[in-house]
Amino acid sequence: MPLPRLSASRQLPTVMQHRGPIPLPARASLDRADYPASINSAVPSLDDMSLCHKLFANKANFAPASKCDVFELLVNGRGTWKRDMDDKKILEYVRTSLDDNTVESTSRLVLRAIFCTIEEQRNIQQQPYPTHKRRLSLTNATAQQLLATFCISPHFWPLMLGKEDFCAPLDIRTRRDALSVDRTEFICQYPRYNSYEKEEPCSVYMTYDLKEGCATYLIVGGEREEWLERSKTRLTDYFSQSASPSIETPHIKDPFLLQSILCHESLVKGQVRVKGIRDRLYNQLDFVDEFVKDLFGRGDVVEKTKELHEAAQDANSLLNRIDMGIVLAQHVERARQRVLGISPKPFPNSNVEDAIAYIVQSLGSQKRWLQSYRERMDITMTLMFNLVTQEDSKASAAIAQSTRRDSASMKTIAAMTMLYLPTTTVAGVFGMSFFDIAADGTFFVSPKFILFVEIALPLTVGTMILWWLWDSWNMILWWLGASCLRLARALNRWIEMRRRRRSKAKAFDEETDSSFYGVEI
Repeated sequence: MPLPRLSASRQLPTVMQHRGPIPLPARASLDRADYPASINSAVPSLDDMSLCHKLFANKANFAPASKCDVFELLVNGRGTWKRDMDDKKILEYVRTSLDDNTVESTSRLVLRAIFCTIEEQRNIQQQPYPTHKRRLSLTNATAQQLLATFCISPHFWPLMLGKEDFCAPLDIRTRRDALSVDRTEFICQYPRYNSYEKEEPCSVYMTYDLKEGCATYLIVGGEREEWLERSKTRLTDYFSQSASPSIETPHIKDPFLLQSILCHESLVKGQVRVKGIRDRLYNQLDFVDEFVKDLFGRGDVVEKTKELHEAAQDANSLLNRIDMGIVLAQHVERARQRVLGISPKPFPNSNVEDAIAYIVQSLGSQKRWLQSYRERMDITMTLMFNLVTQEDSKASAAIAQSTRRDSASMKTIAAMTMLYLPTTTVAGVFGMSFFDIAADGTFFVSPKFILFVEIALPLTVGTMILWWLWDSWNMILWWLGASCLRLARALNRWIEMRRRRRSKAKAFDEETDSSFYGVEI
């Protein structure tokens, strides 16, 4: 399937016609009472609080009304959804979400997942522009309250607004003292596997409170991301309020359970793209097999070669994204091991570790298969090139043979012409009226024969001269140009010499006059 192309008449959105990147606004003055200066989880080595304030000051980054989904999972395996929450419901939820959650009971919360969306802004006519060309599905006040209440790292704030992150995932711990860790934070952005359509970046923030044993997720992605919707469906299927719990308590307490679900859905999405690359490769291989059996039109070969080249480009792009997925899954695995080593409420019986290890190995397997497909594509492209080259060589050889036969025929014609040319010339000359034979057998030559010589000889010489001029016209032009250039240089040298002589003569006259009159001019 070839990549979609824009038609010549289709106009790009206004924001895409902007030349150069949209400039990032200057940093704002820092307000200590607002987020992120009001929380203790900011890291001076990573977080720019003044820049965060400037992102909040850009009203184009926020929606006029909030909308998000919240999923809560209790320790007994019961899960509930709060769908399409507006500003009032979100603020009320935030105010009541930090009640004491340390009591070990069946109503204790072990997972909180907040799903927000970002939407690309097109046909932007007025400033200010969204900082990252995307708008968050929260209002400014609601976003600030949400981030400040859950002490979300300022490092996640630009990602939340749709910034494309090409850095490594962040795993950081908040310490109470040198020996105690209050909570851990994990920030990442999932790779985008679709190379045909523009996808919104999906960023995930996770914090795990070791004292309460509760994991809080903030997930921001496109509004119609299929793999995110499938992740939500899996949460509903396993932790429906109407069904009995289907997962043991140790697995539910694992804070990386939702992260492993997201990683697996991302893996499934990558597998679909790899399958598409494989199908396109097999179609090209079938075409090459048919081409080898029965060579056909050059136009079909050119079109199929372009399609194969596009498939190879997609394979390279997909390889890079799979590498990013492997790095992400490995960071998740290491972050979980760190949490497991310091958590006062361990979850040793959880199989999330095995699931993450399977995801890492599966991504590696997909990468190896994709590398194999890419190598086969290169071999196929080389084979098609060689086949076309062989056909061109055969055609060139046939043309050479035909030319050789024509040359042999021309040599024969030239030899026969040279053979009969003297007799033809003699017959032509003596067939003219300048020669005659009298009745008594006397050979008579007309005194006007010299007229033939006077006309034929100059005409022959003139024809040869014209032919030489026509054959040597480029050389003659070059010679004339070089001669004119030499003449111009000689003229310039003569003029410069005359100017110098006049200057010396004038200086000599002035020196002579000054010495004669005893004054200096």
